[in-house]
Amino acid sequence: MCKIIKSHNQSHNDVNNAPFKHIKVYDLKYQNPPLDVYFSMSDTPLANNPKAYTKGFSYEFISWDNFHKVTQKYSYSNAVFKDGYRKIDNIKGFGNLLIFDIDNNYDINKVREDLKGVKSLIVTTRSHTVEHHKFRVIIPTDKRINQKISKELYAEILKVTAKHICNLEPQKLDNVCFGMDRQYAPNKNQQHRYIKGDLVPLEHILLIAKENLKKVVPTVKPIQQNHIKSNSNLSYQDKRAYIKEHFTVEFMRDILSSKGLTVRTDGRVIIPGKKTNAISLDLKSGFVRDFANDISYDPVSLLFDFYHEGTLAQITDTVFEQLKGIK
Repeated sequence: MCKIIKSHNQSHNDVNNAPFKHIKVYDLKYQNPPLDVYFSMSDTPLANNPKAYTKGFSYEFISWDNFHKVTQKYSYSNAVFKDGYRKIDNIKGFGNLLIFDIDNNYDINKVREDLKGVKSLIVTTRSHTVEHHKFRVIIPTDKRINQKISKELYAEILKVTAKHICNLEPQKLDNVCFGMDRQYAPNKNQQHRYIKGDLVPLEHILLIAKENLKKVVPTVKPIQQNHIKSNSNLSYQDKRAYIKEHFTVEFMRDILSSKGLTVRTDGRVIIPGKKTNAISLDLKSGFVRDFANDISYDPVSLLFDFYHEGTLAQITDTVFEQLKGIK
């Protein structure tokens, strides 16, 4: 109900006959209400690694148009953690963000063009340069995932979105961003760009992801190889010593590649379906490091401990002869 308050200096007729030029007239059009996004954030990095955040995560929401302020100052994650401690076992549910790390494989301007029509945000990461484009794509969905889901389904949701919504090839993205407990460090000097468009329908993405998982068995079976019997008179210990002395980073890459694994530029190797989740290749020595269990591997130990392909003696002979040049 509108009330017109008359001035004591005006008569009733004066008010009714006034031109009312002071009243603004708006062209009313329907607008969506402001979008809130839900996520976890922390401002407590590890003392020995300023890019890593494990504790202090609180579940928050903020207007989408202000989310870039979060990415400048706080570590953020789409997962909701029990007691604010970031680990997979503590995940209680998820917010409504899908986040992708892009390192070098895509031009930031091309991605921005491909995202036209999709409500999204691009923020640059600390190592972004004019020559090497390193950035994140953040996409809000129309609903939250409010319950626990399998890590395979969560990864598939991201892959489906990357391929069908963003025109990105999942295999060219940083595999770590497919992890359920992934955190993203802030960048106070970031560049950011909001892209206007429609919200991604979560139910539709979920349906495709579930159908995809029905077609693929989410386990990794090692590639079998025929063992090569060595005719050398060297002892087992001498062969192991020869392997440790002569194998190279390239040779270890070949071993890992034969298992369908990819070595990232920083040496990190993701092993799907394994308890360890990840190992790292020392790009100077060639040794593989399992930081979770504090173990270093040469090719023989790696094949035996991770894949159990034959006996130690059989694997030793095979690797020894391969290093000597037998294919």
